[in-house]
Amino acid sequence: MGWKTVKTKQNIEVIRLFIKLSNLEDDRIVRTIHETSKTKQRSWHSRVLALLRKYELNYLINLSITTKQKLQTAQNKLTAMDREKWLTDVFDDKNSVYGNKLRTFRRFKNNCKTSLFVKTVKFRDHRRILSNFRCGSLPLAVETGRYTKRYNYAHARKTSCKV
Repeated sequence: MGWKTVKTKQNIEVIRLFIKLSNLEDDRIVRTIHETSKTKQRSWHSRVLALLRKYELNYLINLSITTKQKLQTAQNKLTAMDREKWLTDVFDDKNSVYGNKLRTFRRFKNNCKTSLFVKTVKFRDHRRILSNFRCGSLPLAVETGRYTKRYNYAHARKTSCKV
């Protein structure tokens, strides 16, 4: 759909709160609690630092730019990583001999942007059906037929011809 994943949105929000907490005045009670939690081994602070290291964003902590710029940098990096993962998932054919189920989809959509029909179709039910159709999750024969056992016509003809 071209939207950020829930995990990416969550990580952006965590980083936003971390930056906000780090910039609070020292006399605020929330800042005091945050400072005392830094000494704990498995605190929220240490988990956020691990998250920043994982995405190679730990340089943002000591960077002397505005909070908005720090958040925008983190958001751009996480969104870019999200799009890169989307591309690798769409082109991942390792689990199927005939290729990924999305082999037709990737011919027409090779960028991770929100499709026009999502923004222009007014009725929610119509958008839902179009989305299900494009994702291959409608119960159409072309979809359900992939998973049903094929009927062997040659074998059926041989057994019915016996007299």
